[in-house]
Amino acid sequence: MDRTRRVLLNAVATLGARLGALLIGLALAPYAIGILGSEAYGLWAVLSSAVAYIALLDLGLGTACIQAVATYTARGESARVRQVITAGVLFFVLAGLALSPLAVACAPVLMGWLKLSPALAIEGSRLFVLVYVCAFAASVASVLAALLAGLEKMRIGALLQVASQVGGATSAALLLPRFGLWAMAFGLCVYLALYLVGLYLSTRRLFGPIFTNPLRLEKAVLKPLLGFGGWMQVNNTAAIVNLEADRLLIAGFVSVASVTAYEVANKMALLARALPLTLLSALLPSAAAVAASDPDRLDRIYLRTSRFLALATFALGGFIAGAAAPLARVWIGRDFAWVPAMTALLVVSYAVNNLTGPGTTLLRALGRPRYESYYALTGAALNVGITLALAPRFGLAGILGGTALGSLIGSLLFLWLYHFDRKLGWWVALGSWLWRVVLPTGLSAATLAAVVTWLPGVWFAERLGGMAVLAALLAAYVGILLALLRLVRFFEPGDLDLVRGLVPVRWKGLCDWPPVVYLFGG
Repeated sequence: MDRTRRVLLNAVATLGARLGALLIGLALAPYAIGILGSEAYGLWAVLSSAVAYIALLDLGLGTACIQAVATYTARGESARVRQVITAGVLFFVLAGLALSPLAVACAPVLMGWLKLSPALAIEGSRLFVLVYVCAFAASVASVLAALLAGLEKMRIGALLQVASQVGGATSAALLLPRFGLWAMAFGLCVYLALYLVGLYLSTRRLFGPIFTNPLRLEKAVLKPLLGFGGWMQVNNTAAIVNLEADRLLIAGFVSVASVTAYEVANKMALLARALPLTLLSALLPSAAAVAASDPDRLDRIYLRTSRFLALATFALGGFIAGAAAPLARVWIGRDFAWVPAMTALLVVSYAVNNLTGPGTTLLRALGRPRYESYYALTGAALNVGITLALAPRFGLAGILGGTALGSLIGSLLFLWLYHFDRKLGWWVALGSWLWRVVLPTGLSAATLAAVVTWLPGVWFAERLGGMAVLAALLAAYVGILLALLRLVRFFEPGDLDLVRGLVPVRWKGLCDWPPVVYLFGG
């Protein structure tokens, strides 16, 4: 229970950081779109994707460092922890310097491929080089953040991240009217500078000296680190292709301006993916320690984590899909064609993909990420292949359809591999409870969508009034969903016992309220 509380605390802190980042992005987006216009903002979205692609050069060391730090910390091997951090930082600094000439050469090629006006193409080439530097600075930050994660002090990293993002977004907002896209780039630099300094000072205070002589790095440390990182490199590459390729394909096959509409839909849909996955980022270091002492316990962790992750994903996704049109209207201040349909399709794709999250996390904790690689490569190949086949004829619809199909097939492949490897029956591990999530959330989302269609559009024309209406819709949606979850008996009596063990003493009385007891099957 102590370990569970620690995981929950780290998960809440990480969730707060992600919510903060999302809220900052949501607040900045309409302001930036209004000043920059659709084409320039679409270019910034493409450049942001480039950061993710450049991050592919990390050889999977970000996640590998978390697993290694957690393992060595559990064994009390502080010297090897320092070797892990030193090796990670040194790699990113040297790789960034070595590949910088290639980045300068590739910038005009990338801008030439995009459908941009000549002035924006020149500006985009210069911005790409700056974005390249920021990408490697972010990679260095990920190594220092891995030390905090391995020490299960993720709440400190979360606080630093939010504070740094506030500083970066504020800088960008103040400079946008005068400097345009360069203000966005400056805000990114401010964020990374604040985050790096904060991480270094925090880890130095918690751990003491965090670096060691690079000439004394042991082969026994580097070999497993790079071996684990190699598989994670494959996984990260496939994940970036699945998550980021659509922007580049839309910009090339349709238009850069269309990327803005996709970006609006994708940012909303990603809420259903990113926020529930916060639990898994906090689970990894703890699961790595459990895997070393009691691997069979991981199956129990898998079953319970899968249930609640699926509930969080589908419940949040159902509201976003059902209320996509008014959400976009209130957020951006105007309507975008096809945003509701794009949002619904992306939500379904991300929800299915999230089902693989508990399995991939536990395999990483066991040091066996190869099964994740099999499914990730399959999904990425199908995504790109189907998209390239459909995009010339169906345009935007073909690109999104290829993404959804690739994600679905790849996710089902991984679930089959994981259940086969762990000798878990499909019905017990997945089927017996999944329908109890999908059916209630599907019915609740359909009801919400029908109500939204019936409501006058003028109710969402003004942001403050629109937010009030959305809050009322959210309350109604939650009420309907909880009633349907009770009807299909999703919750179990053991779930309430878990909640009682986790909540603070002063809140334990809430667990005995009749509505709560009834919801959990009492």
